[in-house]
Amino acid sequence: MEAHPRPRRRPPRLYRLSRLQALRARERVRANRHVDRGYRALIGVLGGCIVVLGLIMVPLPGPGWLVVIAGIALISTEFHWARRLLRFTRRKVLAWGRWVAAQPLWVRGVLGLGTFLFVSAVVYGLLLVTRLHESFLPAGLLPEWTGL
Repeated sequence: MEAHPRPRRRPPRLYRLSRLQALRARERVRANRHVDRGYRALIGVLGGCIVVLGLIMVPLPGPGWLVVIAGIALISTEFHWARRLLRFTRRKVLAWGRWVAAQPLWVRGVLGLGTFLFVSAVVYGLLLVTRLHESFLPAGLLPEWTGL
């Protein structure tokens, strides 16, 4: 009877290796109580700054809510309350996406138009307040009624 050759083990993927290294490093940090507290504080402050930056970006055109969620995801690596908040947010965003997808085309069109009008109003307001358009648009290009 012939012996079957052993199946060759595949080497671990790069992602798994880097994840293992990160987990081992985190365990070394967790072993020292003072370093662990500092690390958790650093993660909390960095994540909080990212959340604040995202909240500032929310009314502006761009990925404001995505940045807020990224900040919460960073904080959730160390704090249980942030993990719960991230799960809650994920459930609500998925439910909203399912609800929008189930709506008739005209409702989705109204939602898209409303979003477009809101973003346009924010950009218009920013241009009025900052007078930023004066630096890159020639004078007289825009009609008087725009106020720009």
